[in-house]
Amino acid sequence: MGRARGLTLIELLVVLAMLGVLFTLTAFQSRRVMAEQDEAAFYTRVQRIFWDASTAAASRGQTLLLIRNGDTLIVREKGGSRKVLRRVEIPEGMRVSLPEGRLAVFTPPGRVRFRPRFPQDCEGPSFKITTPGGSERCYRVSVIGEVEEVRP
Repeated sequence: MGRARGLTLIELLVVLAMLGVLFTLTAFQSRRVMAEQDEAAFYTRVQRIFWDASTAAASRGQTLLLIRNGDTLIVREKGGSRKVLRRVEIPEGMRVSLPEGRLAVFTPPGRVRFRPRFPQDCEGPSFKITTPGGSERCYRVSVIGEVEEVRP
């Protein structure tokens, strides 16, 4: 008499256990990748807010302000309508060394004047961003609004 074809219950349980482990590892890996992508996107948004404010001041011929209000960086017009031109939310768990209040003034023709309270964390006007995992990056801001990462 021949053996019946098909899987035994133990073989089926082993396959299901292996699939469970594989799916669990994939889920943890994808969460880490998503967190890294969110961090990279935030770094880019912070760099862009300075450059956009500088170029907007030059193209509009207006004076603009960079303000930190809680977990939000805001670029708005100075005086008059005080219209908000750009807003960047600081994600939960991220720390930015920029203090509350007015931080910089963007003037035509696209120059940045830093307020005395603007940090000097890394060689000139600069600030640090710390991730929830504890990694830290330092960014220097030029007088024309360019932001570059300062490598140790």
